[in-house]
Amino acid sequence: MSQPKIFAEALGMPLKSAGFKKKRGDTWYLNNSVTTGVLNLQKPSYGPQCDINIGIWLKALCDADMRPKHLATFGAAGNR
Repeated sequence: MSQPKIFAEALGMPLKSAGFKKKRGDTWYLNNSVTTGVLNLQKPSYGPQCDINIGIWLKALCDADMRPKHLATFGAAGNR
C-alpha cells in the first residue's frame, strides 16, 4: 500500500469521528448551519507526499449543499 493511501486511511478515522462525511475520493465534508468545511487529500504526480487542501464556505453566500471544493469561499494548500 502506498504512503498517501496509508495516510488517507489514518486521517479518515478521526475525521469520521469528528462528524466529517467522505463523499468522493479522498474528500471529506463537515456541515453545520452556517458553514461547510472541506478537507481533501491530493497526491501530486511526483514524489510520495500528499497535499492537504482545506476549504470553508459560508452557506449565506451559497446555499447548495456539498459544492465542489474548488468553489469554497476560502481555500489553502500546504507548501511542499
